[in-house]
Amino acid sequence: MTKHFSKATPVSIILNIILIINVCIVLYPVLFTISSSFTKSNSLAATSVIPFTDQKDLSQTDCMVCFGTGLKVDTSKKVKLGSLDASIKEEFESMARNSVFPVLNTEIDGKKVTITPSNLFVSDAIKEAAQNHNNSADSKKVVVTYYTEETCESCNGTGKLLCYSCKGEGIKKLKIKSYYIDENNRKKSYYGEKLVDCKVCEGKGYDEKLKTAFRFKKPSLYQYQRLLTNPDKLVKGETQVHGTNYKNWYLNTLKIACMNTILTVFICTTTGYIFSRFEFSGRKQIMASMIVLQMFPSFIGMVATYVILWKFNALNTLWGLVLVYASGSIPFNAMLMKGYFDTMPKDIAEAAYIDGASPLVAYLRVILPAAKPQIVFLTLTSFTGPWMDYIFPRMVLRSDDKKTLAVGLYEMINGRSNDNFTMFAAGAILVAVPFTILFMAGQKTLLMSLAGTSGKE
Repeated sequence: MTKHFSKATPVSIILNIILIINVCIVLYPVLFTISSSFTKSNSLAATSVIPFTDQKDLSQTDCMVCFGTGLKVDTSKKVKLGSLDASIKEEFESMARNSVFPVLNTEIDGKKVTITPSNLFVSDAIKEAAQNHNNSADSKKVVVTYYTEETCESCNGTGKLLCYSCKGEGIKKLKIKSYYIDENNRKKSYYGEKLVDCKVCEGKGYDEKLKTAFRFKKPSLYQYQRLLTNPDKLVKGETQVHGTNYKNWYLNTLKIACMNTILTVFICTTTGYIFSRFEFSGRKQIMASMIVLQMFPSFIGMVATYVILWKFNALNTLWGLVLVYASGSIPFNAMLMKGYFDTMPKDIAEAAYIDGASPLVAYLRVILPAAKPQIVFLTLTSFTGPWMDYIFPRMVLRSDDKKTLAVGLYEMINGRSNDNFTMFAAGAILVAVPFTILFMAGQKTLLMSLAGTSGKE
């Protein structure tokens, strides 16, 4: 241990600290997304900042007698939920359904009231019945508390939960010990009192400090069930909760990615080899044009591309997107493959010619296997490109069954009424599955490509 630390330099220590920080920054969003995908609630408010835990607020700032109204309790009685007004009942059930402790401040017959469950078990029963839209919730009893215009005696009209230390006064009497010298020159002590601010509530009289508890949560596959259920069917175990077109979006994106990969690899590999090994008229001009075309962003030609697809009846079709993706990637990827073929020794192909191989046979059986690292790199980049592209598919695709994953997932959280963030997280996790498989399968070859381990002249 001492030997290793003695060789460590300040620069290496700083670099290792930066590496650890980068790993944490990258790892935390991944863990948070995975944790959110296994949450039953749709709202991010129900998720914890610590992955795989439930966050519970233990702070109670409102008075437990008047529930923050500051008014005196007049009467309290238990009634059935079904006997309340329809709008009040619906709001109360909505609070229970959204995992909010249902304490509803409202008015009944012109009087201020607070409606609460008679106990926590009734609250859970109301929540379950409301989620299943079961009439059994009407028979559950709730507490209806009426208030007068008088001041609440428990909180002195503040509506706040009084500090347990100073009982809401904000000050405490502190005993102090002092000394004096008597007439016989002897030291004597006496005790007195001093008023000081309460240290618990800092003189406010009520505690506003946030108290939070974390506990490991039980994972739920509810969001994945919603994603993989067809929109015309109800989610298993739920009522009036329909599924999504996620499976269609996934298959559409997979088809586009696979076709784009095949076309891009075939065209760009062949084009790069031709530019690298053959001399023909206009070769330099074409290569210069391809380099110049990369200077312009793709947004410039988006309207023109849309018009071309419209004239060829390719709008709202998958093959239209494939043609645009494949043709748009030719200039950069062809030059990328040409640069790689330039580094390969020409003796490989010439040896094949001496053995009687034709140029096509030499290309297929000798050149392509030698260029496998770069072809794998091109395959991975071509496959991952269409997955998260949003703007162009959003402009071309119209119907819901033709959408890609980027468009479909974005619409889950777009707008004020859409708050399916946890279902969005579940969909994002499933998107990573093909990426993980491809990168694990081509990891060794990909590293060879990045390291540039091919033969050199």
